[in-house]
Amino acid sequence: MDTIPVGKSIGGAYGFLFGRILTILGLSWLPAAIYGAGRLAFVNHVMPGVLTALHNGAHPSPGAHIAMLALFLFSLLMFAIIALPLNREALGSRGETVLARLVIGMPELRLFGAYVLIDVILIALIVAGVFGLIGVVMGTKAALGLWAQGTPLAGWPVLRIVHIASAVIAILILLFVALRLSFLISVVTAAEGKASLRRAWELSSGNFWRILAIVLAILVPVAILTIACEYAVLGSLLSAFHHGMFAGRRPDPSAAFALVRAHGPVLVAIAAAIVVILNALFAGAAATAYRALVPPPPSQETESTKTGARIEPFAEPSPPADEAVAEETPVAHEPAPEPQPETHAEISEEAPAEHVEEPIELHEVEAADEAHDAPPAEHHEEPGAHAH
Repeated sequence: MDTIPVGKSIGGAYGFLFGRILTILGLSWLPAAIYGAGRLAFVNHVMPGVLTALHNGAHPSPGAHIAMLALFLFSLLMFAIIALPLNREALGSRGETVLARLVIGMPELRLFGAYVLIDVILIALIVAGVFGLIGVVMGTKAALGLWAQGTPLAGWPVLRIVHIASAVIAILILLFVALRLSFLISVVTAAEGKASLRRAWELSSGNFWRILAIVLAILVPVAILTIACEYAVLGSLLSAFHHGMFAGRRPDPSAAFALVRAHGPVLVAIAAAIVVILNALFAGAAATAYRALVPPPPSQETESTKTGARIEPFAEPSPPADEAVAEETPVAHEPAPEPQPETHAEISEEAPAEHVEEPIELHEVEAADEAHDAPPAEHHEEPGAHAH
């Protein structure tokens, strides 16, 4: 299995974002705006009840849980609608430049289903990890209790080490599965027309650390950009809120909500822009990695495909202009016949129609300009025809 080029993939990510920024905006601004509107509605209508319940030590209502699940699925659908055309564009399948695009077809729904399935797998792994961690901790406690009968070894340092090691292993397993499944699924759907998790898993085999390096090179700058934008909007209010959290003071949910709601539209617009930027960066990186893992057929591997251009259908080259003219112009092998003097032939009624095409000897009448009294030329008549 081929390896993913880390540097080239990172360069492809940022090259695609900055090199095709207008095309990216045309393909993604409308679904990003719809995503932002849905998120703003959630903040204004659902978040107050959730924060109030958490502040009172109660669980959110079932309606709030349903609303959160609906927002989660809605976000995944918008991500699929944004990601698919961006991955096609990054692969080089350029279509017409559009001012806005919002298409929910079968490819988008397949990619949305793949996103949902990946999240279900990750949630199942989290649940399994939690139960596994509980089992490891309980087993360690039991073992330390047996050991403590014969040795004065304190159990809590060993238990803490086991707990931390188990948590790290669980996080690595979760991260391993998430990156192997999610990094190439969008570009596989865009290139091959089907959202196959097995295909994405096979292509990413042996490339986990390379994918992790690419993801970190994308997420770290975007996280810094997001924090900078939020601080530019909220300023000292957000700074004081974070200082209170770091100092160990329990944040007031109502104060946090008031802070978010006062600048809700701007914060939601920032979130929608970040979604577009992330999808564009991952599309450029995944397309570069996909081209390295799945090279084009030898017959179609041209210089334009190496640079990421679109693969045009094969067409036979047109012949040179001289050859084309030569093919169209007939070659004359014999000289053109000389024009014959005008003759008149009369076919008698006795001759049948089918013998008209038979050769008939005609004698030309030559007019002599100088000798008018010369006797007329003898006429040789053939049967069935008269010549003048």
